[in-house]
Amino acid sequence: MPVLTGIHHVKYPVSDLAISREWYERVLGYRVAFDFPDEHGVVKGVGGFVEGLAVPISLQENPAAAAGGRRPASTRCASRSPIGPRLTSGRPG
Repeated sequence: MPVLTGIHHVKYPVSDLAISREWYERVLGYRVAFDFPDEHGVVKGVGGFVEGLAVPISLQENPAAAAGGRRPASTRCASRSPIGPRLTSGRPG
């Protein structure tokens, strides 16, 4: 049996990539490192990092999966004080 050593990345389905990317950048300080274009060159996903997280986060435009309401992972903060007010500034798409 293989030995698991950690999580490689977390991929969140989003209904609108542009809106979600802007929210993650503004609220969490998300930094995009690379794009995932489809076969026509249209960017349908991005991969990047949030300072303080050891695991990269990918956002993938997939309205059907995003509408399901389930998320593949949750994140936590050591304290709500630095981030709490920003979380109330709207949800990503």
